[in-house]
Amino acid sequence: MNKSIIGVMGPGDGASQKDIDYAYELGKLIARQGWIL
Repeated sequence: MNKSIIGVMGPGDGASQKDIDYAYELGKLIARQGWIL
């Protein structure tokens, strides 16, 4: 079975707390699908 590889791009050092919170939740959702982040 092939696994999907997901890339998530964002503001980096300029990230707000809201950006960080969204990225964390997105990472959890990606992991639950068994995809590679």
